[in-house]
Amino acid sequence: MTEELAQGQMTLVGLSERDLPALDQAEFSDRGPILLLVHTRDINKIVKQYGNDPRIVQIIEAESPDLPASEGTRLIREMIQSGRIRDAEIWLHSDLKPLRFMAKVKTPDLPHTYPLYRQLRHFGFETICYRGPRWSVEIEPFPMLEQFVDRHKGERCFVVGNGPSLNKIDMSLLKNEITFGSNRVFLGFEKWGFEFTYWGMEDRLQVEEYFGEYEEGLSDSIPKFVPFDYVDYAKLPNACYFPLMYGNGRVFPDGISFPAFSNSPGMLYHGFTITYSLIEIAALMGCSEIYLIGVDHNYGLGAKKLSMSRAGGNDSTWSAADAGVATHFDTRYTTQNKKFVKPRPINAEVSYACSRQWCGMNGVEIRNATPGSHLDVYEMVPYEDLF
Repeated sequence: MTEELAQGQMTLVGLSERDLPALDQAEFSDRGPILLLVHTRDINKIVKQYGNDPRIVQIIEAESPDLPASEGTRLIREMIQSGRIRDAEIWLHSDLKPLRFMAKVKTPDLPHTYPLYRQLRHFGFETICYRGPRWSVEIEPFPMLEQFVDRHKGERCFVVGNGPSLNKIDMSLLKNEITFGSNRVFLGFEKWGFEFTYWGMEDRLQVEEYFGEYEEGLSDSIPKFVPFDYVDYAKLPNACYFPLMYGNGRVFPDGISFPAFSNSPGMLYHGFTITYSLIEIAALMGCSEIYLIGVDHNYGLGAKKLSMSRAGGNDSTWSAADAGVATHFDTRYTTQNKKFVKPRPINAEVSYACSRQWCGMNGVEIRNATPGSHLDVYEMVPYEDLF
């Protein structure tokens, strides 16, 4: 391989441990030489298994860019700088999979590859090609969470839910504040006279079935936060596709017990509501005061509709007809029989308590300024007293 290395004919290939079977698939049999970057807990096992593969020049363990560079990482950087590595790919052994709520649409299963994607971006690669059996997609560069770290250090912000209580307060007071909104919050922009600073979504049903509404309702200039799961589906201008670890209410796939809070650009944790993720992002941006408004935490669905049924089943969604009270600040939010995944208020409250503890330990003040809110996890404060 020495001559080929000198000629710069090497591709840096990222593989997670679960995708190692790709090396044995016919689609990849003639691709080489490659330097293999593996996300694994046992690199010695991988070297023993694939170390004699003639396509592979070297096998290096992937690592977080947040850690001091290992010898392997330094070697890759040297090869990139010398031109011996000119492109990078990530291989998957699985076929495209159907979306959860739109089974006819199939996309790559990408969330578990984010640590590899992130490291490749830190190496300086922009457009990164994903390859699987009989498919390939190119992921164009997007702003990553790293670009938002400490952007608003020491400043205050407002994380805005979409509850009907927004109609009880003077929203124009927020025009010059840092604001985080979600989902169909744009329905209020014209009435309030301004757009929010940031916007996000993460509910799988809302992303998959109603993505077109968000694409049409949001201006290109607003920075948007969307889970990396949908980087090849929900293509929005100025979007940051952030890593979100979904859990089952007991433990997360990485072994961390539920609940968990993170202000790290490497991974955020799901808290059963987009509001929780926006709190994490606000903390990542360095906000020292976080105020919640529009977080009514009152769904009027009754115990049956709020039961902890399995998502994806026939009883896992609700519409406006199921609610006994107004659920959002604008009737257009729920018209045309729009569907929603049932809220999990108990899980969300446990998550909120986790965020309160993290903020308390890290010098961040978080309060609820929602009039009439049913969420009592945070200290309440009158909205008008903040101005």
